[in-house]
Amino acid sequence: MPDWKKIKAEYIRGGVSLRKLAEKYSVSFSAIFRRSKKEKWTDLRMQSEEKANAKIVENVASQEAERTDMFNTIADKLLQQINDGIENGTIFVLNKYRDITGALKDLKEIKNNGNIPDKTIKVVMSPELEGLGR
Repeated sequence: MPDWKKIKAEYIRGGVSLRKLAEKYSVSFSAIFRRSKKEKWTDLRMQSEEKANAKIVENVASQEAERTDMFNTIADKLLQQINDGIENGTIFVLNKYRDITGALKDLKEIKNNGNIPDKTIKVVMSPELEGLGR
C-alpha cells in the first residue's frame, strides 16, 4: 500500500511531477493521477507556491525597509554634523562642507539607482569631520 500522505506532501512541495512520483513509489501513474485529481493536489500545490512567494516578497520588502532606514540614519548623522558645525561655528573650511555634502549626494544616488549594497556600509570620515558633532 503506497504512503499517500508522503506522496501528496512531496507533490505539493513542488519540483516533481506525478509521473516521477509514480516511478519513485512504484505506483501506477493513473492511480496517482486519480488520487491527485480527487484530492485537488494541484490546487494545494499552487496555494503552497503562492504562500512561499508571498513570504519571499515580505522578506525582500523587510530587507529593503532596513536598508532605507540605514541610509536615512547615515544621512541624518551627516546633516546633524553640518548643523552642529554651523551652530557652533566650528566649520570654517569649505572642503569640510564639500566632503559631507558629497557623501550625502553619493548616498542619494545609490538609493535612487537601486544599487544598495547587501552589506553594511561603513562611512569613514576624515578626523576633521569626525569632530564636527562634538
